[in-house]
Amino acid sequence: MVLTMRSKDVCQDMEVTESIEANCLSWEDAFALFQTKVGSDTINSHPDVPKLAEVVASECCGLPLALITIGRAMAGTKTPEERRKKIEMLKNYPAKFQGMENHMFSRLAFSYDSLPDEAIKSCFLYCSLFPEDYENSHRKIIQLRIGEGFLDEYDNIQEARNQGEEVIKSLQLACLLENGRSPLDEKDEYLKMHDVIRDLALWLACENGKKKNKFVVKDGVGYIGAKEVENWKETQRISLLRNTDIEELREPPYFPNMETFLATYKFIQSFPNRFFTNMPIIRVLDLSNNFLLKELPVEIGDLVTLQYLNLSWTSIEYLPVELKNLKN
Repeated sequence: MVLTMRSKDVCQDMEVTESIEANCLSWEDAFALFQTKVGSDTINSHPDVPKLAEVVASECCGLPLALITIGRAMAGTKTPEERRKKIEMLKNYPAKFQGMENHMFSRLAFSYDSLPDEAIKSCFLYCSLFPEDYENSHRKIIQLRIGEGFLDEYDNIQEARNQGEEVIKSLQLACLLENGRSPLDEKDEYLKMHDVIRDLALWLACENGKKKNKFVVKDGVGYIGAKEVENWKETQRISLLRNTDIEELREPPYFPNMETFLATYKFIQSFPNRFFTNMPIIRVLDLSNNFLLKELPVEIGDLVTLQYLNLSWTSIEYLPVELKNLKN
């Protein structure tokens, strides 16, 4: 008897004698499947189309359901410009791509809906704060989640860490997280998320795409303008990574719902004036790996709800006296 299942837990419960993990397709097989769904007429319609098809197929990272859904949507395109627009949409707003919500996310969401409790579900959504192909340590994810209060019910920090590891293990057994590669000089385990699964997590975190600013992730986009910052009033969690900076603002922004603010691996030297003034419920602030950051904004001392502050690998030489107000 041969059975297929989404969760490795089922294999254990059924005492399976041999299990075979169905990995994503190789590049050659993925591209072949994508071509069959796009159709030869579309592939041969213009000299640029094969190269564009390769770009789209690579975005699917070998996931058959994504290749089929996106291939069918691309089959209806007629001009190279129309195809390029769809590629940009796929990269920047995947949930808006034709067929993604109804045919793909709705099916993949079954694995999320089947998770046993809210702690595991919230951890899955939290992992969408990191960009595509990003590999993160178990330790970092658990620290951030402790800071957010997800593990507050445990009596001591070690119990919380142990439970954090169990949560990550549950997501790996459900095939929603994958093993990452640890740097040679680290003993800590690393994890990563398949690009399409990450798109699903971000869509779910934004209430099935209805509140697209609830979770905001910007990776290497250059400058973020004041108008976009104004749209972050409903945002709960923000992640700004790698060469993503905010232009100077006329007025300090207001973030009434902000719980997590991650701004890491950037070349930022300072933040806009009074940027951190209005964050009444923030719990996690990570400014690590900003090598050019030499001074900490004094208003951070007013963030009395803060539970986690990471300033590692910055050039900050002294801390403002206002930080004495932080008690947690």
